[in-house]
Amino acid sequence: MKLSHKLSLGFLSLVALTAGLGTFATLRMFSVSDGAESLSDRYVPQLRIASNTQVHAWTLAAAGRAFGITGDNRWYDLTQQEIKNLEKDIQEAEDLVKAQPQLVKLKEQSAVLRETFEKYKGMFATTAEAFVRVDAARVSMDRSIREYASLLDA
Repeated sequence: MKLSHKLSLGFLSLVALTAGLGTFATLRMFSVSDGAESLSDRYVPQLRIASNTQVHAWTLAAAGRAFGITGDNRWYDLTQQEIKNLEKDIQEAEDLVKAQPQLVKLKEQSAVLRETFEKYKGMFATTAEAFVRVDAARVSMDRSIREYASLLDA
């Protein structure tokens, strides 16, 4: 075998090896691209929703407790705002589950969160109604005391 044939054969084998490696690299890049899309479409939104939900739930709990202790309307307003924020977060989670059915855990957890959240809203409404009744009783008692004091002065 001549040297030129050997060089040609060596060169062709290098070309074939390079083409094979290029094909392999291209296929792997498509696989990585699919994984990146999966991350950006499924898991990153899930983490954002979970983070927002956690912050809003903590703020809601603190504001709700503060309102329950003080009856201050500033805490009531903050609680109502956080209820809206948490409602939005839960809806986003439910929408993401509909768009990405592979998120089975999120589906389960958002259902539990929805149920617990509805119970909390009911309890908070009961607390707010109790404060309204207490305020009405306070006004009535103040009126009664003034009437009694005016009778004593007469």
